[in-house]
Amino acid sequence: MRLLVYLFIIFSVVFSLFTLIRILLTFQLFDFVNVYYPSIQDILHGRNLYDNPATDVNYPPTTFLFLFPFGLIPIDIAQKIWTILSFSALIGSIFVILKAVTKKFSLFTFLFIYSFSVLSFPVKFTLGMGQINLLLLLLISLCFLFYQRKQFHIAGILLGIASGIKLIPLILLLFFLRKKAFGVVGAALITFVVLGTLGILLFGEGLTRQYLFEVLPNIPTSGNSVYYNQALTGFLARLAIPNEVASIINYLLLGILLLISFVVTNPKTKNISREFMEYGVFIIAILIGGGLAWQHHFVLLIIPYTTLLLSLFDGKEKRFSIHFIVLFISYILVAFNIKTPQAFSGVSAFLLSHVFYGTVILYGLSLKRLWLTK
Repeated sequence: MRLLVYLFIIFSVVFSLFTLIRILLTFQLFDFVNVYYPSIQDILHGRNLYDNPATDVNYPPTTFLFLFPFGLIPIDIAQKIWTILSFSALIGSIFVILKAVTKKFSLFTFLFIYSFSVLSFPVKFTLGMGQINLLLLLLISLCFLFYQRKQFHIAGILLGIASGIKLIPLILLLFFLRKKAFGVVGAALITFVVLGTLGILLFGEGLTRQYLFEVLPNIPTSGNSVYYNQALTGFLARLAIPNEVASIINYLLLGILLLISFVVTNPKTKNISREFMEYGVFIIAILIGGGLAWQHHFVLLIIPYTTLLLSLFDGKEKRFSIHFIVLFISYILVAFNIKTPQAFSGVSAFLLSHVFYGTVILYGLSLKRLWLTK
């Protein structure tokens, strides 16, 4: 059995390096080349990035505070640097997650988690598209690490930066409110406001106003049945639920999931593994009910998957063998990709929501583990 695990790790490492080299040498990063880079060029040349139909960008202006330097170098070099940065963020995230939970861990443990991560489609999709989500994963992982070390202001600054890149991490403030970590909440909000102010000063007030009142409210969530949308909205759209009804169902369920996550979070626990699982259930809830969640967004599940797996290895209950199986089924559903989704129609369209099913299973298993863990 141990030999098979070592062979699996060797295969995964070789495969990941081959994938990285292949992306660097042959890939054109779709989102980076067609959305990020031209949007930066719009800013540099005084054009309104939200009026460019070719990019159809729906990121807040503050995102481009961090992407701006890439627009100053040739696109071919920029996308290679971006790929290396994203891949480094994946490695850094796994290291940070393990450091937060176990403090001391072996190279074997790191490579074991790394292997399952790099073989999953969300990670490959993120790297191949040139998406920003691995950097987001690193930021929210570091946020928890500094929170766990009681460096609340640094944790808050990191969460504020993550929220400046994408608004959705603001929901994680609920976790810190439940923990009464008001230093994190305050630092995150101040950082977010400072970034917003900086965006207004550099890009103009009109761009921020346009994003808040025109772009953000019109991001298509309900009714988007595209295969890569694996949130609840995609599932409901594939069921042909009317958009108005789907929106009500989605936001009602999001509220319920966040309420459950808030209630199961113990503000007094000193169990670090449990705290990271609590953090994870908020992340899972966001992906399920936060609106659109493309498959590349699900790289954020590396946090709950890793913490759950480590908790199972540390546990002694007889149920753990079943929990391992359930966790593995969830992983397969999330990690798998259907290359020809257009071949599915009618009843078989249910199969297109496999990532959604895996995420729901992960949420249920997380709640079960929290119930078993003091």
